[in-house]
Amino acid sequence: MAAEVWRWHATEEIEHKGLVYDVWEHVTKDWSAWKRYKTRALIAALITKKYFGNRIRDAIGLLEQDGYTKRQAKWKLYAFLWWKPGMMRRMFIEWAAILKPSFHPWDHDDRELIQKWESPYSDAVMPAE
Repeated sequence: MAAEVWRWHATEEIEHKGLVYDVWEHVTKDWSAWKRYKTRALIAALITKKYFGNRIRDAIGLLEQDGYTKRQAKWKLYAFLWWKPGMMRRMFIEWAAILKPSFHPWDHDDRELIQKWESPYSDAVMPAE
């Protein structure tokens, strides 16, 4: 059940991922391209820092509850994120794409995932991982 809710939520995010960006473009249409880019890149960096800072703090706290020292917890977490399986290392290029001046969320067109989720044919529906 939980996996189904997450797949639905991810599909919903795909469906409207460009909306906020298009609103941003409209609201800032009178700004120079440089000001728009600089502001967007700064906000992306700040949000990323805050988001991952909070997640790292929370994960370290959970590992400490399992008996790891803070140093051990940091090592385990950073090894997991950057080395193996290396989620952060593997997604860095995709994340960095948002910093391109010409970036738009639909540069990565993943609408086929929406079709898989909404398909009435069980073989076309995305499998749970």
